[in-house]
Amino acid sequence: MTHSINDILRRLIIGMAILASTAAVSAQTPDGALSQAEAHLAAFRRMAAAGEPDGAAYGELRQAYAGYAEAFRNESPGTPAHAAAKTALKEIFPMLRRGAYFYAQANDQAMVLRYAADYVDLSLLPGMGDERLQETPGYPVLANLAATNIFNRGDYQNAILYFQAYLSSGDTQNRELAFEGLSRSYYELRNYENAAYIATQGAAAYPQNWNMLVIGIESCGKTGADAKMEPLLASALKLQPGHKGLMEYQGKMFERMKRYGEAADVFSKLYAASRASTSPVTTRSTATTLRSHSAAPIQPTPRRHRCSSAPYRCLRIYSTTHPTPSTWLMRSPSATA
Repeated sequence: MTHSINDILRRLIIGMAILASTAAVSAQTPDGALSQAEAHLAAFRRMAAAGEPDGAAYGELRQAYAGYAEAFRNESPGTPAHAAAKTALKEIFPMLRRGAYFYAQANDQAMVLRYAADYVDLSLLPGMGDERLQETPGYPVLANLAATNIFNRGDYQNAILYFQAYLSSGDTQNRELAFEGLSRSYYELRNYENAAYIATQGAAAYPQNWNMLVIGIESCGKTGADAKMEPLLASALKLQPGHKGLMEYQGKMFERMKRYGEAADVFSKLYAASRASTSPVTTRSTATTLRSHSAAPIQPTPRRHRCSSAPYRCLRIYSTTHPTPSTWLMRSPSATA
């Protein structure tokens, strides 16, 4: 009798384990993710129908977004499941923006940024490009918000994606700082070719932007792109004529390009300036950077944000004077459009 009871218990435990395992596997499959997402979206709709959505409702929305995004990535294009996921994501997209606004009113900075990032991430899903979601009113606000804050955290790889998303919107209000943040992100990741390219493009559009000129000059120096560096140096010297660090860099560049007459002219001016100021000027190796020039270190021009003392390190965009995410979002009429 005891053996019979133990056998029954053993079978019950095995059966429960099999059921639990089956449920877990089902949840991990695309169909399981889709069904769970449908349940979360249905819950959000019920809560929204009963009144203004609250934190619990938006929690359901985020889970629905996660499930539909997973199904959309995993299902083959053209299948009913893939089409259903895409339809649901298009419905969820404006709700994520409203979620960001909801948390802005609650002054919950972390949740504002989380919803802003989800909002942009949805638009960047492979297969959503044909929906042109970047052209939606309010998109530039959240894309730039996500980009600048992720940049300030030092997550330059992801900041690149969000700066690119902002620039793709066609908005011009924060375009200059987006170019600057994008070029600096590439620089911090030591992708100097892309940093130089973006900085050159940005400097052409905003020739008074000292920071982009410096990023471009440094990046060209890292890659040995003297031909690309030359116009950047010329533009920077127009902003700060007689800058000793720039002039020394220019003279060395002319030497590398075997334009010795122009190099001699630059070094003659440097020598004359050193005699006038009693500050000695010493020539350095080709590897000398503007950062190491002790006589006159280059400093970014003070503008809409405070820079660190080292001009090439992690510019914290909006670090002091820009409104916090919540107040900035609440000031934007397009944020709830």
